[in-house]
Amino acid sequence: MSSRAEPVSVVFPPFWGSTSMPYLSVPLLVSALRSHGIEARPFDLNAWLRRMSAEGGLRGAVARVETDPRLQIPEDLPWRTHADALRVSGITGLGIGLREILDRIWTAGETPYEKLIREFVECKILAEGCGGVCIAVVSETQVQPSLLLAAMIRAACGDDVPIILGGRWCSLVADTLPQCSQLFDLLDAVAVGEADQTLPQYFVPRKRSAGDGACPGMLSCNQGRITGRAAVGAVDLSLVAIPAFEAMDLGLYDRGGTILPIQASRGCYHGRCRFCNYVALNPTYRCRAASAVADEMAQLSHTLGAESFAFCDDVMSPTFLSDLAKTLLERGSNVEWSAITRSSDHFDLALCELLASAGCRKVFLGLESGSQGVLNSLCKGLNVDVSFRSVRNCVEAGITPAVSLMVGTPGETHADVTETRRFADALRRDGADVTVLEFLLARGSWYWRHIEQVVPLSWYCESVRSNDLMLNFRFPRPVDLQHEVERATQVNV
Repeated sequence: MSSRAEPVSVVFPPFWGSTSMPYLSVPLLVSALRSHGIEARPFDLNAWLRRMSAEGGLRGAVARVETDPRLQIPEDLPWRTHADALRVSGITGLGIGLREILDRIWTAGETPYEKLIREFVECKILAEGCGGVCIAVVSETQVQPSLLLAAMIRAACGDDVPIILGGRWCSLVADTLPQCSQLFDLLDAVAVGEADQTLPQYFVPRKRSAGDGACPGMLSCNQGRITGRAAVGAVDLSLVAIPAFEAMDLGLYDRGGTILPIQASRGCYHGRCRFCNYVALNPTYRCRAASAVADEMAQLSHTLGAESFAFCDDVMSPTFLSDLAKTLLERGSNVEWSAITRSSDHFDLALCELLASAGCRKVFLGLESGSQGVLNSLCKGLNVDVSFRSVRNCVEAGITPAVSLMVGTPGETHADVTETRRFADALRRDGADVTVLEFLLARGSWYWRHIEQVVPLSWYCESVRSNDLMLNFRFPRPVDLQHEVERATQVNV
């Protein structure tokens, strides 16, 4: 029988994403729990899957790959696309939802992650003991392994081990969960919003009845009815503890922990892009002091040997970037780092040279389109000429600009797609790394909330509204325009 004195396990399920560094939410949640006197330990099953595939081949780690020729994944290259990960989990269209996923986890041969999850439960949950399990889910590709994990723990431990599901996916689908109360046969609660605030409140020792949903930011099920309370305010970032990377097995990652994620802010100070759901996740923009961020970089570099940091903010303002660079230079820091920002007149050559001198080696820029008309319709607040100058400033300062563009947005024409393709070619000639993506309808975005105005197809709108699983949806377009979109996305650097 489990005891609450035993450590809480914070788990990141298979993601099919990069294993270059840990996903930040896991060490952040561990630190949040520990700061409240709750012992916690992190597990990255995405990195476990990579290890299993290296040791026994991907077909030994994920059974479905062997029987699904559509994937065409060679043994020596296991990490492919988000679409491949969806197919591995059997998520093949809008008709697949939570009920279908729940049905499959009880059916032999329908759960491709069974070997991985069973090994983890036996070796870490049952053998070492567990006072609770928090599962961080950022993508629909993680839902099936997450629910399989919950089912195996529930079957082995009954109600003795509390199981909490949280993360970006949970926050975005929270409104649809009442239509699938069966989910709570496996879960004690679902955390909505910033879990580093809600989870400690849940696990602090106190008298609670089964199915108690009194914790702010937690949803639970009581006699078939989903109940819960909204989280109390936004997290004060000045109070957030340094992520517990020291508790993780950094040897599982490609660069052995020499590159670590870091966060300076939450939310977006622009907050008006119609295609984006950042505001749905973090309605308020908050930023830490540059000195506090520099302190964290110095501590992690000294204690763990981190040589490089990747900021994973939604966006970083030019003012903060300037303050951080000056602080790092004053302290004689020699770490390298990458940043995420918006193009603007403030992102000039002088700022880029300052960033480069302080160790910034790459800047991610979401420029979205080479058509000014499209940018205006997206409410992006960018100017194509200014964006081009921002990229050129990076290159001249010795910083690699990593640019993302997208095509096929609502109302976009063949001429708009052509403009974006030409813009991408010009940026590449100037030295930028450019990725052109197909526009997807993001759950929680302005376009998603106003879908009936955007897509005059009732069947599509009804399918999207009723789906309780997907975060991003393929967008219907005329066949000739879809072909143009696919051609534009085939040439990526």
